[in-house]
Amino acid sequence: ESKTQTIMFTGARTGEGSSFCAVNHAVSLAVQGHRTLLIDADLRSPGLSREQLRDSSMGLGDLLSGEASAADTCVRTPVPDLYLIPSGELKSNASELLGGSRFPVLLEQAFRWFDRVVIDAPAVLGASDAQAIARYADRTRMVIGEGGSKSTELRQTAEMLRGGGAKLVSFVWNEHPTAPGDAPNLVASRTALPESSEAHALSIPQS
Repeated sequence: ESKTQTIMFTGARTGEGSSFCAVNHAVSLAVQGHRTLLIDADLRSPGLSREQLRDSSMGLGDLLSGEASAADTCVRTPVPDLYLIPSGELKSNASELLGGSRFPVLLEQAFRWFDRVVIDAPAVLGASDAQAIARYADRTRMVIGEGGSKSTELRQTAEMLRGGGAKLVSFVWNEHPTAPGDAPNLVASRTALPESSEAHALSIPQS
């Protein structure tokens, strides 16, 4: 995986533990010395980042809708070399935003500054959000929670991801409880990117 830059975590349904796995993988990359950006791409339901950044209203949805800049949304976490773009306020047009042109531009611009990007994607069944962004990840890992989705749902999820262009490379069996408090603490002040030139490197065209 030395050449893998973007990894997406998702699951069939909410509660499988994909957010927990995404956060821990991002922390692991940062600890190894890779400057890592974690993106909470669940714009419909409260995710781990929203639980931890309760004083924050700006996030990925605002960035993709052109209502905020990267400097407004990207926060530095207490983990060295780990940055976070939270999901922000809930968006009813999540599929439209994630399927638009700004998300791939965000990823392209991010690699001017970050070594790795980890995407915490929403659940696949019930909405097309994860499918909309799956093709932009170098690798997709599908998390299966103990006592979670049925085998038929898992097969359907895998087929939907592959149909959307995902490079589905592995399944992650998760036996860990998925309560928000179980994940590493990502609370940090909104210092954003440390230099204006670096923030500019993550700017998203408005047209």
